[in-house]
Parts: sequence; structure tokens; C-alpha cells
Amino acid sequence: MRIRWLSGLLIILVASATIEARDRLVVDAAFDPQTRSISGSILYEPGARKLVLTELRFQLYPNLFCREDSSCGIKIDSVRAGDDDPTSKITIESTNLIVPLSNPVAPGEAIDATIWFTTYLSKANSRLGYGESQFTLAEWFPVPAPWRESGWQEVAYRKFLEPTADLADIEARIVYPDSLQLIAPGVVTTETVEGRSVTRIGMEAASGAPLQFATGYQLDSTDVSGTALKLYYREHDSFMVDTVRAAATAALVYMSDSVLVYPFDELIIVIGGLSEGGGLEQPRMILASTPSRTVRTGFYASMIVHEVVHQWFYGIVNSSQAGTPWLDESVTEYFSLKIGRRRAQGEPNLLNAFGMTANHLMQHRATASSYMSTDPITRRGEDYFDQATYYRTIYSKGTLIVQTLTALMGDEGEASFWREYADSFKYAVPETEDFARLATKYLPEEDGGDARTILDHNRDTDFAIISLRTENVQTDADSLQSEEGDSLVWKASIDYLAQHPLGFPVGFRVVLLDGTVIDTVLNPTSGRHRIKYETASPAVAAIIDPDFQYALDDDFLNNSLTRGQSRGAALRLFSGVTFLVESLFSSLWGW
Repeated sequence: MRIRWLSGLLIILVASATIEARDRLVVDAAFDPQTRSISGSILYEPGARKLVLTELRFQLYPNLFCREDSSCGIKIDSVRAGDDDPTSKITIESTNLIVPLSNPVAPGEAIDATIWFTTYLSKANSRLGYGESQFTLAEWFPVPAPWRESGWQEVAYRKFLEPTADLADIEARIVYPDSLQLIAPGVVTTETVEGRSVTRIGMEAASGAPLQFATGYQLDSTDVSGTALKLYYREHDSFMVDTVRAAATAALVYMSDSVLVYPFDELIIVIGGLSEGGGLEQPRMILASTPSRTVRTGFYASMIVHEVVHQWFYGIVNSSQAGTPWLDESVTEYFSLKIGRRRAQGEPNLLNAFGMTANHLMQHRATASSYMSTDPITRRGEDYFDQATYYRTIYSKGTLIVQTLTALMGDEGEASFWREYADSFKYAVPETEDFARLATKYLPEEDGGDARTILDHNRDTDFAIISLRTENVQTDADSLQSEEGDSLVWKASIDYLAQHPLGFPVGFRVVLLDGTVIDTVLNPTSGRHRIKYETASPAVAAIIDPDFQYALDDDFLNNSLTRGQSRGAALRLFSGVTFLVESLFSSLWGW
């Protein structure tokens, strides 16, 4: 397979150009469990900027979760920018805090800003709230709004979108009652004085500093290729520790070997860290919901794998989770499926109860089926207006699209692609066009298609075998030798339909009665077509895409046909009684 090497240098240059000196955040805060609040200050020292700054923008994530609850959210007490006090001039619009600067800051000129804040927790939210004798604080302090070369980015959040933040170097000092246990990544020191604990945290290239205050957690720590995998659990959840450890270890090893070596020295997983919702990825820390004791399923292990993969996609390659969510969730779920297949040595089963199974891939096919011809996965997150469309498009359809794209690259091309993608955009923020440009480089050159065609796919693609006819014919030459041997040849006529093909070749296989297989390649155009064969044995089956590259085929139930009219070959994806749960990603899955 020839590979497109053009524009490789451009990719590296573009990625390098987007990497600027990281912001520095210094947080000093105290947590009060009685008032369920954390208050303090954040010092912001911006990295290099190429434009004149006339204002500073911050994001108040707690307001995203507390729009209808006045008892929670984030309150700004005062602000200082350099020597100026713009507190009376600040503007707060939902999650946006705008701080006007009296004196514009030229490119390269230093400035620092300090914000004094108080964040109140809500009982109703598991991301930033309290319950079951523990407190979860994710995205709890003001963070700088995303910055691109064009300036500050404003994000119009929906309730199901992930908060978006660029990576910064963070230092934090947290004061809290010593009766509470603090679980957090990046802990440097902890001291206890007169009933108060003081913990210092340091994190490089992080989008936040998550905190979990609780009691009664035990620690299971394992070294995985130089990374401390730390599992925190309570006694009643100890039955899942081995399962979580095995899943997380498999994901850490696979992603380090296949994409980019994990660059941090720890990864924390808190089993029971969420009251609901499956799993939540945070920088170097994963919060997982309490596992069910009734039925041990593969759902939980697969969710753990999903959240670990997030440490690469958005934790290292910092895709804009609200702007281009597919670069975060679609890519992550694709790798979750890939790792699941390796662990299962086949298609992973997510359920084992009462004789039923849940085929991981078919779950995605079921949830994406009604959205194949609606929105492309490249649609911006803020343009989604309902949760069902978002989840089924980004998670399920997105997984099928990434799988189709990488299958066309081939194993060797795909392996090189992911390594170059991660190397090029480590600690940077790629856009859809960056991904597409690099992916196209690894597609077979002779096909003439590009990755953007697949990524922007929004019409049903379907390949269907309509008919298979075989007849025997006696030739004139053979009729003279009929007594000496077989004088018959067989002619097969196969009709197939191509609906909205993507511009790439499709494998085509004909199976003969004597076991012979004839493989060829179709370059289909839309419409009905006929292909003919002349063989020494009758054709008994025809299959389009026998190697299952086109995960986007509309239904996979009519892309093969046997002479007995059975479509059994097309059902090769099923195992046992397939159990489909359409609410998988909205209730059991991770974000």
C-alpha cells in the first residue's frame, strides 16, 4: 500500500505553531464541609500571547451545573489585575467571567491576575457536589477560557457537554479538616496541625486539579511500567478491585505501546467516587460509580478502559471537549473497543446474565442506526440541542466512523498514524482539519479519497447483494471430451447495490462450492451493478466487505447472500442472544 507522505512537514509545523508557553495557576483555598463550600484565591500568570490583551476571560464551571440552584455555583468576591482593581467592572454571563483591563497588555508583556472566589456545592450533581459522606470537586475554581491564536474562545455549553480548558501548570494549597481523607493527583506534601490538614499539589500540563474528600477509603497501588496505578475503594466495593486493576493496566500498557508513553507518574481511580453516571475522567484521576453487586458485567470494566484512554485524549492530546467533542469521545471509545477486543481475543461481550450477551460493536450500531443520515460527527458540540442526538452521534456513530477510517489505513498505516498524531499534538489542541489532514496522509494513495469525506459522512452508506444466480454451461470443446471427464463450466451473475459509497474501494468475495474463494476489489458508484464470473465450480455465496472494514454500512444484514437465501454470513457480528441497551452511554457509560 502506498502512503501519502505529502504535507507531513506541514502537520508538524502547524502543531508546533499552536504550542505556546503554558499558563501558570496558583490556587490557595480552604474547604469547609459544614457550609459545603471551598473558598480562596487563584493567581493567574498567562503564557505567551500573540495578541494585545484588552480583557481576561475565565470560565466558572460550577455555574454550568447550578444554573437553577441559587444555593450552589461560584461567587466572585473580588479581582485584581496587575495594579488595577476591576472588580466593579467585571461581567459574569453564565459560565463566562470577563475582566476588563484598564491598560492593554502587549504581546510578550507579563501580567498576573488574582481572583478571590467561593464555590458552593450542590447535592444534586455528582461532578461537583456531595453525597454518601463524600465531596466531589471537579472544575471547582475559575480557569482561563480557552485561547487560540485568534484570541479568547467563548463556549456555549449544553448540560451534556464537557467543560473545556487548555492545559496549564497548576500549584495548589488546600486546607481542610483532618477528619476527612483527601484523594487527589499531584500531592506533594500533607501536614496536619491543630485539626487541619494542609496539602500541596503540583501538576504540569493539566486542565484542572480535581479533589475528592471522603472517609474510609483503602488504597491498592500497583506499578505499571513506571506509573503508580492507585485504586481507592471502600470495603463494600473491594470485590471489583481486581477487575478494575486488570482493565486499567491493560489500557495503560496498550496506549503507551501503541500511541504515546504515558508521561505522568500516577493514575488514580476512585471506585465509588461517583454516585451515578458511570465514570468521569479528570486529569490523572478517574471517578467511577459504585459497581453493582447483583450482576458483574463487562460494562464496568469497559467503562474503566474508556476513562483511562481519556488520559490520552483529552489529557495529553487536548481536544476541545465542547468544541470538537468527537476528537475526545469518538476517538476514546474507538480505542476502548480496540482494547476490549484484545482483552477478549475477539469481539468483547459486555454482559453475561441469564444467557444473554451484549456485543460491544453491535451496541454502537444499534444506538447509531437512526442517526447515520443526520448530523456529521464533526459538528460542534454547542450545536447539539438534545442529549440523545449528542450521545448517539458522538459516541456510537463516531466510533463507527473512526473504525472505518483506520481500517482503510491498514494495520501498519494506522499504527504510524496514531503515533504521529499524538507526537504532533502532545499538549496541543488539534482541530478536525488537523486530524483529517494527517489521516489522509495514511490512506492508500491510489484510492483518491480523503479522510474528511468519511468524517463528514452524513448519509446512509449501504452495500447490498441483491441476487446470486449460477448456471452450468457446456462448451463446444468440452462436448467432444464428455466421456473423459467433466465438461461443464459455471457462470455466476451477481447483482449488488451501492448506496452513497464513500469513494474508497470495497472488498468483494465469492465462495465456490468446492471451497475456493475468489477475492476482488470493487470501486463502486451509487446504483445497481452486475458482476459476472466463469468458474469450474458453482458459486454458493457472495459477500461485500468480508474483512469488515466498513463499519458504516447501514445495516450489515444484506451485504452477503448464499444460494439458499440465508444471510448467515452477514450475521457474523452477533454472538448468542445479542442484548442491546440503548441508554448505555447516558446511564452506564463514562463521559
